[in-house]
Parts: sequence; structure tokens; C-alpha cells
Amino acid sequence: MAEIGPRVLHTSLPEQHQIFLSSLPFIVLGAVDQAGYPWASMLFGTPGFITGHDEKIVHIGARPDPGDALAQAVVADRNLALLGIDYPTRRRSRVNGTVEAVYGTLSEGGFSLRVVQAFGNCHKYIPPHNWPTPNAAPARRPWAETLPQLKGSAWAVIEAADTFFLATASAPEGSPDVSHRGGSPGFLRRTMAGDILLPDYPGNFYFNSIGNVIAWPLVGLVFADFQRGALLQITGTAEIIWDGPLVAQLPNAVRALRITPGRAQWLHDATPVVNSSPAIAAQPHDRE
Repeated sequence: MAEIGPRVLHTSLPEQHQIFLSSLPFIVLGAVDQAGYPWASMLFGTPGFITGHDEKIVHIGARPDPGDALAQAVVADRNLALLGIDYPTRRRSRVNGTVEAVYGTLSEGGFSLRVVQAFGNCHKYIPPHNWPTPNAAPARRPWAETLPQLKGSAWAVIEAADTFFLATASAPEGSPDVSHRGGSPGFLRRTMAGDILLPDYPGNFYFNSIGNVIAWPLVGLVFADFQRGALLQITGTAEIIWDGPLVAQLPNAVRALRITPGRAQWLHDATPVVNSSPAIAAQPHDRE
């Protein structure tokens, strides 16, 4: 990274990233809540709800809903991570920064982010999806269902997933990061102890997530269930499995994360509803 970092990591938002983000119907968030737990979430809007005021400030015309795990985390001067991803073009852009200002209500307001770090990711292993189109509008009556433990429909979503988003941070008050994780459906495994086993595949070698987990082993996950219009949000602890039998049973993995769920919830009526199943192609394995 000492050699490649200056070429790919920006301290401002390049114009092409501004244009790209403004075309998106959703954005992924990663942050640490007031209790010190990392979470990931998603915000939806019509294209244009994300705008670059200039190369240092990004405006998001939405805020987490009241039941969202990050509802109270988007406040002025808090660190926040954003991920913009477009499945048809397989492009993605990551922006980490500090909340500059917050306005309006939880359900109808927005916020601005001062850019500290921005960078793109390669298009590797992003599967095709029938995810929200620009004309898809989310329901606006979200409500949270706390899960004492993962079971039933939650495990069904996890074990069938080919995509989810992972939030990490370097410390409770450190800089958060949120990344895409994906592979063929079923790439996530459920252990006998009820942990989530996440294969870590060769990727761009930035090690954003792995580096954060080494420093502070708490993580947040979000899965989108567009057929039900819900988000599954999980926070827990992660252990890096560098090698051995667990890694050997995961094809093409170079290591793995064993994630022990701590707190979890469904956020119902939080996303647009896509009635048809995504067309999934066989995918090589993905890391970030």
C-alpha cells in the first residue's frame, strides 16, 4: 500500500465519483453506534439524492429511519463510511469521512459528509442483481424487530445470500469502513455453534476490513431482502482464521472470518420491493 496507496486513495472526491454517486438509487452506510458497536445499513432514494457539493462535501438526501440500528449514529462530527455500488455496471465507490451537518427528521431529512478518504474498487465478482431500479420507491413505515438470536428466516437469508455488506472500524472512535462481500449463493456457512463463517478470497489486497478486524474485532453486517422489503442487521465479533481445516473446506479461500452474532434485528418495510428473483450467474469468489 505504501507504493500504490497514493495513486488510488484520494483525500477528496474526484468528479467521476461525484457523477457516479449521483446516479445511484441507494447507498450503504457503516458506522459505530453510541454504545460502541459497528453496524451497516442502507439508504434509498431516487437518483440525485446523493450529490457532491464539491470535492470535499457529499450531501445525502436521506437519513436512517427511527428503528434503524444507525438512527442515532448519524450526528455531526461522527465518523461514517459510505459505499456506492451499481450492479448493472459493476462499479463501486467508497467514501469515508466525518458528518458535517444533519438536517430534517429521521425519516425525511439528510446529512452532509466531509470527505477524508475516497477510492474506487475493481468490479471483481459483483453478481448481477434485480436490485432497486431508479423508479423503485421504498416504503416509509419501517419498524424494527429485535432478534434475541438468529433463526428461521434470518438464517435462510444469510445462507442463500450472494451479497452482503460488512462494516468495520479501527477502534470505537476510529475511522469506520464498509465493504461489499460476495460470492456464489451459499458462500456463507453456518457453524455448529451458530457462528457465520465468511471465506476471505484473494482480492485487491487493500485489506481494509481485515486490517480493521486485527485492530478491533467487532463487525456489522447488513443483508437486503428485497422480496420482503426488509434489512437484516447484525453486529458481533470476528475472529480471523488464518489457515487450518476450517479454511481448507472453503474453496479458493485464503483465510476466513468467524463471526459470532451479538445483536441482530430485522428492519421491516425499509427497502423497495423487488418481486422477481435476481438472475444469479456463477461467480468466482470475492474478497472485497
